[in-house]
Amino acid sequence: MGNSSCRVALGDVDGDGNLNILATNSGSANASVLLNQPPAPILTSLVPNSGPVDTSVTITGSYLGGATSVSFNGTAQTSFTSNSATQLVLTVPAGATSSLVTVTMPSGNSNGLPFTVVNCSVTPADSRPVAGCFGPGRRAYFLAVR
Repeated sequence: MGNSSCRVALGDVDGDGNLNILATNSGSANASVLLNQPPAPILTSLVPNSGPVDTSVTITGSYLGGATSVSFNGTAQTSFTSNSATQLVLTVPAGATSSLVTVTMPSGNSNGLPFTVVNCSVTPADSRPVAGCFGPGRRAYFLAVR
């Protein structure tokens, strides 16, 4: 406090696209910086919530822009078809297993939503379909053995 003057400036100090606050006191060699960090991502839906590896998945939520990876029970997908502040589109990575899906960003990790990885591998003895193994690009064939 007192009679010293203060200068305040706004600028993107850390290069994240968000404005930060910079303040200096006259007569002082010190500056204060308040970095405007977005909150950790929040996931609200995962569509579909089950499927085999390579299934296209749409994650909806808040603060998703700038996501660095999506984890399927520890197996990371770092390539996205689409990435915006409210939606991520990606494919289930090879090696993924059933559990919670989370999004990682510099500001932290999201809550998790459940995803079931369906095994579409078949053997000649299979005579019934496995749910989730049909559709474009899926290579599951079921043979009736008599």
